[in-house]
Formats: sequence, structure tokens, C-alpha cells
Amino acid sequence: MGLVGGVFGVLLGWGIGRVIQLGTMVYMKRQGLTSPNIWSVPWWLVLGAIGFAVLVSLVLGSIQPHEPRGLILLRRCGMNDVSRDS
Repeated sequence: MGLVGGVFGVLLGWGIGRVIQLGTMVYMKRQGLTSPNIWSVPWWLVLGAIGFAVLVSLVLGSIQPHEPRGLILLRRCGMNDVSRDS
């Protein structure tokens, strides 16, 4: 999940940036100006974003889920037949 999410996020960000670049180029040409390339993404930022997504998914995936407080209260009140899945 972390790797796929990181790659998807990088691709989505890159695509949005390209659309912004295109819009800037069209606007500046209509104003009679030259349009510089204002969009660049360094390779270290791409790798860092993907690495951060993987790290977050590994850390959060290693945390054990806790039983909801509502179920604990129901069991203390004598409702022991309450299943964890429902």
C-alpha cells in the first residue's frame, strides 16, 4: 500500500504540475511574453516522497488495533456474546 500510494501520489502531483505549467504557458503567450519552464521535480524529492509513504505504511501497519471502548463496556455489563466482527 505504501509503495503503490507513494508512486500514485508522485504521478498525480507530476500530472497536476504539468497542467499548471501548460496553463501558465498559454496565459503568458496570450500576454505576449515568453514562458519559462516553471515546473521541475528533483529526483531526491520523488524518492523521498515514495520512501516516506512506505515508512508511514510500515509503522502504521505494525501497530496493533485496539478493541473499541464501546465493546469493552458492553462486555463489562455482561454482554459477552457480542462478537468482535460486528
